[in-house]
Amino acid sequence: MEHILSWIIWLPVIGIVAILLIPREKESLIKITAA
Repeated sequence: MEHILSWIIWLPVIGIVAILLIPREKESLIKITAA
């Protein structure tokens, strides 16, 4: 149960890093990932 807070904190951070790693030319992929 104590790991839920860690997941709540880290999942958005992992998502942000994933979006930043996508090349800027692939705008549609960024929009799909961010949605």
